[in-house]
Amino acid sequence: KKPVFIDQDRKAAAAFDKNGYPILFLPVENVDGYRVVNPELLKNPDTYKFIEEIGIKAPSLRDQIYNIIIPKYKSSAGIDTTPHFKLFFEYYCQCPTEELDSFIELIKPLGFLRYNTAADTKVYRSKASSMYLPIPELRTYFETKPNTRFILLDEYKEIAGKEKEKYLLSFLSELGIKNQLSIEKVPFDYFNSDRSDIPTPYSTREVSWEEGTIDGCREIAKHISSNKDKEKSVLLWNSLLSVIKSQCSRYYSL
Repeated sequence: KKPVFIDQDRKAAAAFDKNGYPILFLPVENVDGYRVVNPELLKNPDTYKFIEEIGIKAPSLRDQIYNIIIPKYKSSAGIDTTPHFKLFFEYYCQCPTEELDSFIELIKPLGFLRYNTAADTKVYRSKASSMYLPIPELRTYFETKPNTRFILLDEYKEIAGKEKEKYLLSFLSELGIKNQLSIEKVPFDYFNSDRSDIPTPYSTREVSWEEGTIDGCREIAKHISSNKDKEKSVLLWNSLLSVIKSQCSRYYSL
């Protein structure tokens, strides 16, 4: 006879389905969506031992992420993403090599990372590719664009721990966090612009072009021009050299 337990709603629950697959689990902190053994039963050591002996376990970390956490981002706008980073990072550190790329691509679009800006110290959440690492040079550069997003890196360092800090930076990098000035693709309509430095189209139909624009360059250049700021001028010069060195080549140029 298959044992029956009391679940979190105080209802009778079988531990396994007719095929022997687990349908009742041990409770997991900060994860809901599963049918779990009533926590009161686990306070008795003998009952806890019996539950473990018959094979009732906590759901695997992978199962939690793929079947419970990720679907929430597709169906709910008001979810609490606070514990998700820790679970995602923990799985990243143990993820099989052959699955790592697909896992990263799956969570890249999810807005679970915390950030704020110089203009607004309130904490918000978004995806990694929308924000920068809080490198001092970048913070100084973006003083003239105060709505630039910077991840709350110290919080995540504390979660990861000193021994896993290098994995943390690798994780954030793979998610798309920016550690250097980004070049944004900006489209513009040829006939509605006064540009004389782009090819003239043969057709009179609507023609749009796309070019790379260095994030924050317009704002800092305007500030330098208006304030004759020598320090910012040197900073911009060095930043442009860095962009040329790291992001421009014979195949791609600004």
